[in-house]
Amino acid sequence: MAQLRITFGGSIQVITLGREATIGRAIEHAVCVPNDAAISRDHARLALVEGVWVIEDLESRNGTYVERDGRISRVTVRMLLVHGDTIRAGEAVIAFEAPEIGGQAAALAEAEVTTMIGRILPTPRE
Repeated sequence: MAQLRITFGGSIQVITLGREATIGRAIEHAVCVPNDAAISRDHARLALVEGVWVIEDLESRNGTYVERDGRISRVTVRMLLVHGDTIRAGEAVIAFEAPEIGGQAAALAEAEVTTMIGRILPTPRE
């Protein structure tokens, strides 16, 4: 089962993911960081789509970033997440942990690294 390990302000919180989770300052978000002015009220969303996890920025003011293998990329379209990715939103550092789908997602990420920027993934079903 996928998890997020959130580090912010010296504390660590672990959240087990269902099919979707959102990040923001508003209390209704699974990852709520109310005391970080660099995080938008509705900042980013993670969703399980066709067996892989994706992240999208919700037009946040300061952007959402994913670090993988030492390279940091700004999330401008839906981006595939793989086990071990680090999500950065404001001052929060969020480790994405999904070892059970790590190999499958890593293979997809490797195969699509040059085409992912322009690819539109399906919208998650509610």
